[in-house]
Amino acid sequence: KVFILAGQSNMEGQGSVDHEGDRKDGKGNLVWSMKHSKSADKMKKLKNEKGEWVVRDDVQISFKVGGDKVLKGGLTVGYTGYAADGSRRHMGPELGFGFVLGDFYQEPVLLIKTAWGGHTLYGHFRSPSSGKPAYDTGNWPKPEDIGQSYRQMVKEVRAALADLGDQKYE
Repeated sequence: KVFILAGQSNMEGQGSVDHEGDRKDGKGNLVWSMKHSKSADKMKKLKNEKGEWVVRDDVQISFKVGGDKVLKGGLTVGYTGYAADGSRRHMGPELGFGFVLGDFYQEPVLLIKTAWGGHTLYGHFRSPSSGKPAYDTGNWPKPEDIGQSYRQMVKEVRAALADLGDQKYE
């Protein structure tokens, strides 16, 4: 089963795994939530008995992060734009979504993630077949950027599917 996760910065992955950022109370990250939130019991499966992040091999991710670097592998924390330098301290919606899908389907799951922060859905991600927006975009995005993220998304999805070779997918 193949799912395409496309979008802007939130899809890219802005969730903090283990550091509080600007917060002084330690709240607002996954590690804190796993201990203190109302959903703590549901999140226990994210770590194994040794306290290590679980890697689900039945749910694979493909995410191109800048240049030609593609992050691929089993579902776990760290498939974000920040991971281009090897950091595993952030997460995106693929973590929770992937666990739900992996629990639901018997077949292997592939999540193709394609996202860029600061790209508009009405402009950058606009399908070229939709034409130009019917309203003034204030020259942002620039007319030549209309559909740019959409075309890149299609290119990245096709590349990830080509990596499956002859394997059938839905």
